[in-house]
Amino acid sequence: MIKRIFFILLIFIFTTGFFKSKLEKCADYKFDKISNNQIFPIAEYKYVKRSKEEIAEIIKLREEATEKAIKEYYLLPICDEKEKPKLGLGDFDPNDTNAFGTKRTCRPKYKGGLTFEEIQKNKDLFFAQDDEFKEIKIRDIPKKETDILKKKFLNKNLKKKLNLADTKNSETKASAFYNDKYKICIIEKKNNPEIFKAKY
Repeated sequence: MIKRIFFILLIFIFTTGFFKSKLEKCADYKFDKISNNQIFPIAEYKYVKRSKEEIAEIIKLREEATEKAIKEYYLLPICDEKEKPKLGLGDFDPNDTNAFGTKRTCRPKYKGGLTFEEIQKNKDLFFAQDDEFKEIKIRDIPKKETDILKKKFLNKNLKKKLNLADTKNSETKASAFYNDKYKICIIEKKNNPEIFKAKY
């Protein structure tokens, strides 16, 4: 019976943060104040296959937009050597040397390499990779579930809470936030050791 009580007591000590350092308690406190929405997913999504009709419509709209962009491009005058051509939003042209602008005012003199048409066609091929599937929301994740995830995360030992930022799983983002809070706590302890000690 005594052994059983001792065993239960040990479990209690190791699962209630009894041996947590003040730095860890500080990081836990700050982490707990972060909105769950910032740390964990608030909805579940899945990828579903698009119908042939949907894919055809996407391709049609993209081709129309590309043809319009190409036509408008070649209606522009060739830039004066001293004038820096402005790129339109969303444009990418390696023949242009300036930063992104709001409205293209002229087109650069062709100096070899990919033409504007080829660049646009390659861009379309890149986006076409996502034509077959679309992402749809299955359900919203209630706060009750994210509260459990947060509590589960905080119950891990300090090493795990800090090192999970280097992994790729559902707790990676949470660990990254935790690392930031832990660093802030280190600074607080260094700057105001007495206040820090009294607070945590």
